Amino acid sequence: MLFFKQKSWAKSRPEKCANPEADRRERIGLVDEPLILNADDSLAHQLAHMRSVVLPAARQQASDLVAKLSKIDETVVHLEAEIARIPPAERIAVVQRELDVARSAHEAKLAELSALRIQKQALQRQRAAAETRLDKLGEHDMETRFADDDRQRILKHSLRVRETLGLFRTRVVHATRQA
Repeated sequence: MLFFKQKSWAKSRPEKCANPEADRRERIGLVDEPLILNADDSLAHQLAHMRSVVLPAARQQASDLVAKLSKIDETVVHLEAEIARIPPAERIAVVQRELDVARSAHEAKLAELSALRIQKQALQRQRAAAETRLDKLGEHDMETRFADDDRQRILKHSLRVRETLGLFRTRVVHATRQA
């Protein structure tokens, strides 16, 4: 519209005058612009309001949206980079199968460990029972030895008593024969 072009031309007129050929082309271009005839008297005020209030707010809103879009673009680039790092489905399937194999091997080892723990407990009970039997056998063996020692001592002493009685008898018999 002519209103905006005239304003921009008025600001840059000293520059344009330095180059008269360019200034002439600019002015010829302005002549071709349609004029707004029969416009409302408040059009100038409305245009001024648009330039001073509405357009700066729209510019700010547009710059905010551009900033948001740039953040979204950064996020998209970041997400695309993350997606690019994801291995292909075939590789994931291979790793998943390996994981399943490792999981089943782990479960088998856990079952084996549980069986070994049960076996360890059984062996500990057997050991405790064997130690108890060994203690009883040791006590019984000691009692048997004491009994054997007592028997041997009794036999030894009874043999000595018999020998002593035999000697005593022979002496008493010799003493009574001599008397």
